[in-house]
Amino acid sequence: SIMKIIGNVLHATAKNTVVVPTTTKVDVHSRVYTYKGKEIGKVIDVFGSVKKPYLLIAPKKGIRVTELIGKEIYCK
Repeated sequence: SIMKIIGNVLHATAKNTVVVPTTTKVDVHSRVYTYKGKEIGKVIDVFGSVKKPYLLIAPKKGIRVTELIGKEIYCK
């Protein structure tokens, strides 16, 4: 399936998650990927306004949140 970009990682939180502002509707529990299709984690929360929501993403084991900052995140 075609990957669609959902946004760029804004920052990491103290709880080892990352925040991504988005304009795309993404459901909680959706898996997210790098542009190469490598799974990096899943959406655990959607917060903020309906027009400008933010996604909270928990990385998979072995993925360092610091590596994700500034990266484009995709979903399928």
